[in-house]
Amino acid sequence: MNYNIQYLRAVAAIATVAFHVIVTSYNYGYDYPNFFNLKQWGKYGVDLFFVISGYIIVYIQDKSNKNISLFLKNRFLRIIPTYYFLTTFYIFLIVFFPNLIKWSSNFELNSTILESYLFYSTWFENSPLVFVGWSIEYEIYFYLIFSISILLKNFVKEYYFTLIIIIILFLIFDLQLFVLEFCLGILVFILTKKYKINKSISFLIFLLGVIIFVINIKKVEELDRLFRYGVPSFLIILGSINLREYRLNFFKLLGDASYSIYLIQVFTVSFVFKVISFFSVKGYDFVFFSLNVIFTVIVGLIFYIIFEKKILKFKYLNTTKHKNKELN
Repeated sequence: MNYNIQYLRAVAAIATVAFHVIVTSYNYGYDYPNFFNLKQWGKYGVDLFFVISGYIIVYIQDKSNKNISLFLKNRFLRIIPTYYFLTTFYIFLIVFFPNLIKWSSNFELNSTILESYLFYSTWFENSPLVFVGWSIEYEIYFYLIFSISILLKNFVKEYYFTLIIIIILFLIFDLQLFVLEFCLGILVFILTKKYKINKSISFLIFLLGVIIFVINIKKVEELDRLFRYGVPSFLIILGSINLREYRLNFFKLLGDASYSIYLIQVFTVSFVFKVISFFSVKGYDFVFFSLNVIFTVIVGLIFYIIFEKKILKFKYLNTTKHKNKELN
């Protein structure tokens, strides 16, 4: 996997953590300022994730040529065990330590649990228990659509079929525009497979994407997030593919752990604010903002190492075993 993509995954995860730290501060009587415009572009780190996902899934399938069963097994092993574990832990906290969780009585807990485990909260415009899981639900739908394309790969390339189906579903069900960000990721793959973009042009594309993403341009505020953040994410990833790769082990680890960091923030961000509130600490906003982000990243890394990494090792062994069977 391209190291630059791994680093971008880390940036996207940490950006969403920074956004949620700022937003959550209001719930605890604080009013953290919008440090370095993080509230704006951190909120849309998930758009970067969607484009990356569209690219990675097609890239991996093009390299490995998995059948549908192995593809789904690997994808679900990548996503579901970690997600289910943290969802179950959330339920445990609600039942046994309800004061630790800001639970809204407007939701029916039993139905929310079912929606969370079966990944259909967004169908009813609800939020799953692990609230950032709304984006995971869209990931699951993308995997299912792509898996169907594997069945038809003898007739049409998987990535072309997936593009067509997502666009058809978008038109029929009047879906939100950001679902097309998966298509932008697929487009990155198609372009980089067919054309070799030199490093100078790649850098300019990458730089343009970063500038558009992080600068809050007043004149385009009314545009949908697809255009404000999805398109620049497309440019960032397209440009980064052919940039020189530097192996920076710690940042690669952050990229590997980005899924754990992204999910664990549901627990850690509020925990830090509860500690700060208990000691009635006021002021030093940037210090405590930074500590919250760093604490979340550290806990996410620990969780990745002791839990998610073991699941990924099992996935790797499962894939290797399947390949050996095919060779025999």
